Amino acid sequence: MKNISSEEIKDYSKRIGDIIKKSQFEIGIGQIVKMTGISATQIRYWDQKGYIQSEKN
Repeated sequence: MKNISSEEIKDYSKRIGDIIKKSQFEIGIGQIVKMTGISATQIRYWDQKGYIQSEKN
């Protein structure tokens, strides 16, 4: 896995959040992977560590 800085994580998180807020729709992790190029494993790891948060219904 590529070593990613905390600043890059924050940037990815902000970009993903902005995409979701602007579009007013729900997307799954597979779609996020396609949009960002970040692996699902990496996204789940960040979520588990609290670096990012998924929105719950």
